[in-house]
Amino acid sequence: MPRREVADHLLAGQASVGCGVCLAALLLATAVYAQGTVNATGTLDRAEVSVGETIRFWITVANNSDDVADVRIVGVDASGVSYQLNPPCKCADATCFQAATCAPLKAILHRGEQFVFWGDLKPDSWVTKQTAWVVLRWRNAHGRLDEASVALGPITATPWPIVWWNNVVNFVKDIAIPLAVAAFAGLPLLWKWWQRERTKQQQEESERHAEITATWRKMLPVSHQYTIKYYMPVAAVADVAIRYSDKAFAQHGKDDLSNRRAFWVWTLFWRRIRAQIDALNGFYFKDRCGEELVSALLARCQEIYLEARPESRRRLDQILSILEPHGSRSRFGAFEEKWKYESKIGTALGSELDAEFASFVQWLETDDFQVARNVLGAFAAFTRLEMNRVYEPWYGQPEKTSPREGVARAAWEAVAAAASRGAVSEAALIEYLNRNGCTRPPASSS
Repeated sequence: MPRREVADHLLAGQASVGCGVCLAALLLATAVYAQGTVNATGTLDRAEVSVGETIRFWITVANNSDDVADVRIVGVDASGVSYQLNPPCKCADATCFQAATCAPLKAILHRGEQFVFWGDLKPDSWVTKQTAWVVLRWRNAHGRLDEASVALGPITATPWPIVWWNNVVNFVKDIAIPLAVAAFAGLPLLWKWWQRERTKQQQEESERHAEITATWRKMLPVSHQYTIKYYMPVAAVADVAIRYSDKAFAQHGKDDLSNRRAFWVWTLFWRRIRAQIDALNGFYFKDRCGEELVSALLARCQEIYLEARPESRRRLDQILSILEPHGSRSRFGAFEEKWKYESKIGTALGSELDAEFASFVQWLETDDFQVARNVLGAFAAFTRLEMNRVYEPWYGQPEKTSPREGVARAAWEAVAAAASRGAVSEAALIEYLNRNGCTRPPASSS
């Protein structure tokens, strides 16, 4: 998904955010390619559209044996169909694959590891059962290049006048003519026809629900894994960052321990975000609007945190290296011990930590901090909403948010940026916020 901004600023060259997986999507077409130890599976969210409509596809790449390197896209063969790939290879034409904008999907794909990338297809003309191909290339364990052509299709795209005409024909065939026959033949014949059509529709609906259920059963364990390992820790540390930095702000820089704890927890937040982006390339929620809104909020928070502190942007990558996202090396005691040691022996890292801490304490006294805490609060609120949405059948009721005014305002102010990515419309995002309990706050008086 167009999440490049977050990764560009946050990871200094790391893989960017991928767009999310629509967990409730009906999987209409699947193709699998296997080359040695690497399996690539392509999936479409639908196979029949009108000309000009967008089709979302996902490709899952899994390595079942020795490590492979430099997994990347090297081409798309889609006659009559334009395409838009997403970070880290955001290409829409053949020349782009040789450019620096097309980064490897994975620098190293370890044994037993898998990842997902996605993109959009848009039929530009009338096509029938047209197959699009995505060509992958990697370097195997022996240093040789292997390629995989992953099929996406068959795709059928019909011009809207033809769709309209087919609907008219189907109406005449399925409704108008039977009604006329029933009028002449009598109500018993009409009754039999109605029963037959009703049975057919019920059977089709049953099959559709069975497919959705099967898909959901397959995706639920994946969603649960992502929630426990990534989304829940990120949302939790965001809440702690707000609480600790509010406490430090209330002391006006006089409580050194509060300042150090606030500095640590903000650093831990960015470290966990980096770990998630490295593993998932972004967010994979059940609701597409939730993915885009959370990504836009994260990008905005990172921008506020660093925009007035260019030296902090330079120092962040090195400082993150002393923390692990989880476990004993992620805790405040381990962070402070490492910090004091580096400062004591006079290393470059110790100097960077001291300078960044001083800059952070000054930042807490600025208006930017108040804006950033609200944006971070909105990010945490909607991450929790989406990570819990998959458990609605367990809870027995739909998830809702009830953010305070500053957090709600930050969410609404992110709508335009989220819509500008092109995956969802501004109207859809507005409906999403209202539906989930985040009503638009009154206009600010300032």
